[in-house]
Amino acid sequence: MKMKRILIVDDDPQFGILAKLTLEETGMFEVKVQNESNDALAVARSFLPDLILLDIVMPGLDGGDVQALLKNDPLLHDVPVLIVSAIVSGEDADDDGIVYSGGDTLLPKTVNPKVLIEKIEQKLGEVV
Repeated sequence: MKMKRILIVDDDPQFGILAKLTLEETGMFEVKVQNESNDALAVARSFLPDLILLDIVMPGLDGGDVQALLKNDPLLHDVPVLIVSAIVSGEDADDDGIVYSGGDTLLPKTVNPKVLIEKIEQKLGEVV
């Protein structure tokens, strides 16, 4: 089975390292972390990920800006995006802390690693 490529775009280096280690530990993913949102599009174009984990609140371009650039790029417009953000929490969340909003799945940065992997696999399965 070919490893799936995951790009993490998040300005928090610690989160990026932790998520990368967690995902690579499964043996199913090749992971690249990009901490500068302004460079996210160029990195995505060179890495060609199967899925992008994207933070919302970042200096420079925010997650919405990055997502718009991805959607308008002919090479990347079909790449699924999972939002992982510290702004997700509380009352709108289900038992796993996940929020579903406007067809998007929003994961908290404190997401259980097992749930993160499940959501990635689910999102990748939708693309097939």
